[in-house]
Amino acid sequence: MIIEISPKKIIPEAITIWHEAGDQADILMDPKSLTFKPGSVDEIYAFHVLDKLFADEAAIAMKNWFSLLKPGGKLFCIVNDFEYITRAFVGGDINVGEFNNSFSNPSYYDRDSLINMFSSSGFNDADVSIWFDGLGAVYQRQHYELILSGIKK
Repeated sequence: MIIEISPKKIIPEAITIWHEAGDQADILMDPKSLTFKPGSVDEIYAFHVLDKLFADEAAIAMKNWFSLLKPGGKLFCIVNDFEYITRAFVGGDINVGEFNNSFSNPSYYDRDSLINMFSSSGFNDADVSIWFDGLGAVYQRQHYELILSGIKK
């Protein structure tokens, strides 16, 4: 089973889960505490979910997602790259209005903090990867995004 946590369907073959009803959500469920059988999911794609949660909620969500994965299962997390966004803001590439409209979230992540989140959830550091170009034909990374994946051993 492949799960996508997002308000709109991006991965065609995935079951799309979101906490609010929408045309593209297949299942309504709290992203922090998905209720699938532990060890039953092959892949989870979380599109800008962690940055919409507070730090304690994000930690709970990541542990939940880790528990749902089968051995060899993969978690892909896409978040805004706070380090990139702050450099762009200070450099004048992003103005205050754009920052407030597009990047104002309860939580912010950079590579190190997201890797730490994966480690704290149960992933081995050696099994965590950074995706620089996106996920191939599945998803093209935006310049302000950070994509990490982890494999459950």
